Amino acid sequence: MLIKELTQLTTKVEVTEAADVKMSSSINKTLLDIVKKHIPTFDTLEERGSDSLDFHDVGVVGLKRALQAAFLAGVKYAEADKK
Repeated sequence: MLIKELTQLTTKVEVTEAADVKMSSSINKTLLDIVKKHIPTFDTLEERGSDSLDFHDVGVVGLKRALQAAFLAGVKYAEADKK
């Protein structure tokens, strides 16, 4: 099931479509943990309806590390789902 969710997310053509993909709570928690580790100004990945809460200044290095960690987490989920 997790591999299916990740496949759906990664096969979206447009970024706006990817935002509509529903992910399991475990994937959402993993993503939030990654973001909090690499970009500490984030408290949540939920939209809160306020520019001051929803937009952050983010350094390139932190963003790159968070994206790399999320990619590797996706690979691990996919490998675990195959077993």
